[in-house]
Formats: sequence, structure tokens, C-alpha cells
Amino acid sequence: MIKAVQHQYFRNTVANILGNCLLAGTMFVVTPLLIRLLGDTQYGLFRVALVSVVSYASLLDLGLNNAVRRFFAEAVHQNNIQQANNVLGISYRLYFILSAIVMIAISILLWWLPGWVKTPEEYVWPFRWLVLGAGVFVSGQFLLCPLRSILIALGRYDLLQISTVMARVFLFVNGIALLIFWQNSLTAMALAAITAIIMILLLTALMARLVFPAMAIKWNYRDRAFQKKIFSFGGYGLMIAIGPLVVYQTQDALISGFLGPAHVTTYAVAAIIMTQMRAMGNAFASPLFPIASKLKAQSDKKAIQDLLLVGTRRCLWAWGAIAGPLIVFAGDFITEWVGPQFYWTRVLVWILLIGNLGTMLSLCPNHILTATGSIKWLGYLQIIMAVSAIGGMLIVLGLTNWGLVGLAWVVSVAVAVRSGILVPIYACLQLHLSSWKFFSSTIFPVIILLAFGMGISWQASRWINPQGLFAILATLVFLVLINAAAGWFIISPYAKKSRFAFSIFNQGK
Repeated sequence: MIKAVQHQYFRNTVANILGNCLLAGTMFVVTPLLIRLLGDTQYGLFRVALVSVVSYASLLDLGLNNAVRRFFAEAVHQNNIQQANNVLGISYRLYFILSAIVMIAISILLWWLPGWVKTPEEYVWPFRWLVLGAGVFVSGQFLLCPLRSILIALGRYDLLQISTVMARVFLFVNGIALLIFWQNSLTAMALAAITAIIMILLLTALMARLVFPAMAIKWNYRDRAFQKKIFSFGGYGLMIAIGPLVVYQTQDALISGFLGPAHVTTYAVAAIIMTQMRAMGNAFASPLFPIASKLKAQSDKKAIQDLLLVGTRRCLWAWGAIAGPLIVFAGDFITEWVGPQFYWTRVLVWILLIGNLGTMLSLCPNHILTATGSIKWLGYLQIIMAVSAIGGMLIVLGLTNWGLVGLAWVVSVAVAVRSGILVPIYACLQLHLSSWKFFSSTIFPVIILLAFGMGISWQASRWINPQGLFAILATLVFLVLINAAAGWFIISPYAKKSRFAFSIFNQGK
């Protein structure tokens, strides 16, 4: 049984890593191409619509995604197939209502938003069509949530990654083809977003049916008490979702409103790199959800504690392996990737990495506490961070001349305090684990790993001078692999001292 669970975890982790590598590769290839095809201004508007608007419209999810995922997984792990289908039935009725609300809200927003983000007159209507397309995209994402909950609960992260990667591929392949062969405007991206979400809905429905043949959505099932339970848990999930949206997605709208759409493109260069870093850490953390759900059902607190420590160290191992080389070669990489005019944004990368480290410390606590149902103060902490971050961003952009650098500091500090300090402490309290044990076994090793990675990367920069994007990427990959190997010895010995969480599945002992 131990081997089966270990195999599932590593299979899911590998699937997540491969999926995130494909997503990162797609973004790194597509971003400079879209900037060239759309220009700085249109690309900035594209980011506002298909990143900020999509993310904020997703708030209308009301946290139901976390609730559906938790209660569906709970029913499946208790072998209650009927209740699992009841959860799907309730969730789809709610999501159809929310999808209609999204389209109404977007229909109102598209008349006001162009003026707020300083849209040039010639781009107003293409931008409006793109915002409308973003609304359809969000509605489709809502309908995807129950299907993806099935894949997560049953531990099929390989299929989940196929769904996620193909959604991005459909969007960008369709979009670039339309930009080249139809018209070079945001209208083409609007059409691409609509066709992409329809295609991925069909694909994900087929995969969900494959892994859960007993799926029979109970459309007419009604249970007011259970529905109230979903909304109660979902309310805290909504608060958890607000923080990242305010911190990461409001940036584009505020930058465009105060500085202009072209500055959104500049900031996006660093932001995209951070997004891929977060995704890589989440590749190690997200497969812990179904495991923690099973541990919760078995009431094994010690195993959940071990799961938290082991999972967090793995996230930090991935972060440390990448961060050291990235710090040294960020400027060279950005120059070859999107152009020398963006070289200075390496400073933004350095600043944002501080907050990114905090994110890595919170990924495992978030997934484990969601699985165990202990998310109340995760939500409250997100609200506090959101208020602090939005106030800081408004002050920096509206009352100072610190510009994008000041904005990066506000974001990084807010995330580092909430995600890197407060969330781990809360998780330790909930799981009855010593905070000193958590931080001493995670922070100290990753600092050593970061110093080692920066040292060897700095030495490498003195010996070699890679020219061209391929040479820079090859150098970074080589240094990341060396750093990862070193990190295995720096971080892993601590992990060996803990009882491996999967041992609790050794039934029969």
C-alpha cells in the first residue's frame, strides 16, 4: 500500500512538473510573439482583459471550487458514490447561475473599463470584444471546476495537467493563427478565448468520465443543509482567493490606469517569470491534497504533520534550485527573451523573488488545510493582506514616483509576511506542530541552497558569456540541475529524520 501511494504521489508530481514546464515553455515562446504581433499597447490591454478581468470575474466563484473539491473527495474516499454525484449536481446548478451573473457583470464592465485603463480610441471596440470573450472564458472555467475536482479527488493530476496545458495551447494557437491570417487586433484574441474554452470543456468532460465511470450528475438533488455547508466552507475559500487576486491581478489594472498600458507589458516580463516559479512549487504541493484528505478520514495527525514538513521542503528545494541561477542570469535571459529594452526588469525579478519565497512556504499549508477543513484564518489572513497590498499599491502609484520598483516592493513584502510567516504559523497551530521546527527545518536549508546557487552561477558568469536565447537557456538549465543536486544533500537529510507520511497507509500493521 505504501508503494502504491508513493507511486501515485510521484506520478502526480512528475505530471505537474511536466505540465508546468510545458506551460512555462508556451508562455516564454508566446509572450515575445504576442508583443510583436499586438504591440506594447494592445498586449497591455490583452493582459488586463485575459488576466486581470478573468481573475476578478473568477471571484464570483464564491469559493465554491474549494468546497466542491473537498466534499467530492470526502464522499469518494468514503466510497459514497451517490453523495459524490449529489455534490456534482448541486455544484453544477450553482455554477450555471454564477455563469449567468458573470456575463451580466461583464456586459456592464465592458462599457466602463476602456476609459479606466486609458484605452486609445482605435482599440476601444476590439478591447470591448476581448472583455466579452473573457466573460465567456470565465463562465467556461466555472463549468470546468466540478470536472477538474473529479480528476483531483481521484489523484489523476496527469489528466488535470493535460486539461490545463491544452487550454493554454488552444488559446494561443488559435489566437496567433487568427492574428496572422485574419486580423491583427484584440478581436482575434476574443474569438480565440471563446473557441478555446469550448474545446477544453469537451476534452475535460471526456477525461472525467474516463476516471469516474459512475458519474451521474444529480441535477435535481436538493439539500438545503448541505448547500449551506458548501457555502460556509466556500466563504472562507473565497477569502483565500481574494488575496492573490488583489496582489497579482490588480497590478495590471492599476499600472494601466496610473502609468498607461505600455507599462503593463514591462511589468509583465517579471510577473510571468514569478508565475512560472509559483507553478513549479505548486507542482510539488498540489498532489498532497488527496493524500491529506485520506489522512483526515483516518484521523492520523502525526502523518499530516510529516506531510507538511516533507512537502514544504520539496517546494523550497524546487524554488532554491531555480532562484540562485535566475538571480545571476535574469538580465541576460530577459534581454534575449523579449529584448534589451527590458533588461532593467531584472531588478523587479530580484525584488519579487522575496515574496515568491514566502509563497513557497504557504503552498503545502494551503492544500493540506483545505483538505482537512481548517481554512478559517487562511481566509482572514488573505483579506488582511489584500487590504494592505491594495493600499500600498495605490500610495506608490498615486503619491510617489517610485513606479514599478515601488510596486514590486509592496507586492513582495505583503506576500512575504502573509504567506511566508503568518500562514505557516497558523498551519502549525492547527496541526499541533512546533513553529520553530517548521521554520528551522525549511528556511535554514533553503538559504544555504540559495547562497550555493548564486555562488556557482556567479562563477559561471565569469567563465562563460553565453550569447543567444538557446545558450542562455542551456546555461540556466545546467546550473539549475547542479543546484538541484546540491539541494538534495542540503535539504533531504532533514526530511530523512521525519517519519515519511506515506507509511500510515501500510494497513495491516
